[in-house]
Amino acid sequence: MVEPQKNPPDGQKPPEFGAILPEKSGGNVNDFLAEFEKYQKNLDQEWEKTKESYQQKVNQIMEDYLNQKFVEKEKTSENKPEKTNSPQTHLENVSEVPFQQRMESLLSRVERELKTSGINRRTSLFDDIDPAIINVSSRSLKAKFKKTIAFLGAAGIILGAVYTSLIFPNQLAFRTALPYSHASGILAVKNKLYLTDWFRKALYVHEIKRGLPIISVENIPNNFITGLALSDKNLWTVDGFDNKIIRHSLTEDHQAIEKFPVPGPKPAGLFWDGADLWTADNQTKILYQLKVTDIESPFNQYQFPQINVTSFFLDRSKVWVLDGELREVHVFRLQNPLRNLGTFDLDPFLNGLAPTGITLFGKDLLVTTAKPPQLIKVSLDKLAKSISKPF
Repeated sequence: MVEPQKNPPDGQKPPEFGAILPEKSGGNVNDFLAEFEKYQKNLDQEWEKTKESYQQKVNQIMEDYLNQKFVEKEKTSENKPEKTNSPQTHLENVSEVPFQQRMESLLSRVERELKTSGINRRTSLFDDIDPAIINVSSRSLKAKFKKTIAFLGAAGIILGAVYTSLIFPNQLAFRTALPYSHASGILAVKNKLYLTDWFRKALYVHEIKRGLPIISVENIPNNFITGLALSDKNLWTVDGFDNKIIRHSLTEDHQAIEKFPVPGPKPAGLFWDGADLWTADNQTKILYQLKVTDIESPFNQYQFPQINVTSFFLDRSKVWVLDGELREVHVFRLQNPLRNLGTFDLDPFLNGLAPTGITLFGKDLLVTTAKPPQLIKVSLDKLAKSISKPF
């Protein structure tokens, strides 16, 4: 049986396909989908009305059929009349018609009634498009559209990751887990990354490539490492408990050769610029420049503002300072007093993790964190866009 097709009421033409499509200039796919759903809902409402009308007609036909059956039973229950030559009525002949034939006649009648209506059911505004290349359920269009976009996005991410790993196999990932929990010093030299764990009193040497493979794990005698530096002939650390600068040998055991008192009571950070050592103090808020031949007597000092110095390094005439409490990086021009060139928010990259150290590697800022211990790579271009502003 042919299923009736629905149209808009009163013979109105459906909206033109192009009328609800987003325009080429500034069109919005979400607006199109919303209009599409609205159009489909109107079609469904009109279809329900049309179904009720046709249901009444079909019910009437079925009622006539049942009436015929009732008359048939009444006839068969009575005594058969004597045969006459008078013609029999249609109802009298019903019992003589085979059941299958009567059903086929009934269905044919229903179908003729529906065909003569001349109303075609439209399931979608896309029925107006000629030629019809593919038949897609209109209700699933939005879902399939979203699935397609999601699939393309996921495929792009996967292909990008594969491409990056193949073309740039030595490139660090944005986030790399560290196999130790108390990273307190960080230093990048050529293609090696030096990280210390103050709790284990260990120095971890990593190759700077994807995954940060460990080259060696070395002993480093220091009670509480708060700074790390490497010169041509020595390894240097700051002991935050004993307030000492320690000169270590370059052998794997890194024996302590000499210890020197630091200029301030709360030392933080250490840096070797190729000629001199630099250290900072969180109580005096001073950056000290030290000659290795006379570490106890700083020959230059620069005043910090009221910030907490967790880690720092020098880049030409600029000083980069990590404030681990506020999760911010300050960049100062090296002059007295230090001039703040910018303060940058690390939280968009750390997502609440506590930073413990920073260093510069190429065009990236490398940041160590605790709980969980990680190394996070932040490009300087992205960091420049996270400049802190007052609310």
